[in-house]
Amino acid sequence: MRWSQMDADLQHEPESLPSFFARFEQGGADLIIGTRDFRSGSMPQPRRMSNRLTSWAISRMTRIPIRDSQSGYRLIARRVLETVQARSSGFDFESEFLLAAIKAGFAIGGVPISTVYRGQASAIRPWRDTARFLKLMGLFWHDWSRNRAL
Repeated sequence: MRWSQMDADLQHEPESLPSFFARFEQGGADLIIGTRDFRSGSMPQPRRMSNRLTSWAISRMTRIPIRDSQSGYRLIARRVLETVQARSSGFDFESEFLLAAIKAGFAIGGVPISTVYRGQASAIRPWRDTARFLKLMGLFWHDWSRNRAL
């Protein structure tokens, strides 16, 4: 059993969904993230910078390559949904859910997706959202470093 998630901002194309299902059927991934192309000039600069930073930080901490930690286009196995609890409600939700899934031992995969940007302003608030992400990373880093030392 699986569940798909797509942000409601109309940036993701439903036509990409079959590639998520195909990747899931291959096995080896419990949470599949739609990976956007950051080289494309269509992604607004604040989103590109924020995503590169968060993806790098999460990859570095978990030692798992995560190319698009903030993507809201995901396919999630039922067992992940039944196990992972996330409390965040802002832009840090995707990161918290991803970190909690990794911490619980679930495998992460990805599929390339295209994204549609229609020139709308970014809802990211750089200072507030960066502070939330840093707080979240601090909480998980404490757990990760403690567990590695054991």
